[in-house]
Amino acid sequence: MFLVHIRCVSSMGALVCLFSPIISIAFMPAPVLYASTIGINVGTAIACFIIIGDSIPPILTNYVTLTVSLVVLRTVVVTLMGVLVAFPLCLIKDLNTISHVSTFCISFYILFVVQ
Repeated sequence: MFLVHIRCVSSMGALVCLFSPIISIAFMPAPVLYASTIGINVGTAIACFIIIGDSIPPILTNYVTLTVSLVVLRTVVVTLMGVLVAFPLCLIKDLNTISHVSTFCISFYILFVVQ
C-alpha cells in the first residue's frame, strides 16, 4: 500500500494541488501520462465539433431557407464555432468566466432535447 501526500497550497484565493507524487508511483512515466491526457482532451474536442457540425446545419435549414448544401453549411458552422467560440475560450486565463458559457451550452442542450 502506498501512502501519497498531495501538496495543496493557496494561490491567489484558489487551491492548487500538486499531483506529482501520484504520477511518480503510476505505472508509466510522466510524459506518457501527459501525452495521454492531451490525447483525451483533443479527442473530446474533435467529438464535440463533430456533434456540433452534424446537429446544427439541419436545424438551421428547418428555420432558414438556404441554397447551400449541408456539407458546405457544416464546414462553415464548424469553422465559425472553432474560431469564434472555442479559440477565445482557450485563451481565457480565469476559468470562472467560463461558467456563463457553460450555462449557455446546457440551455442549448435542453432546447435541443425538448424540441
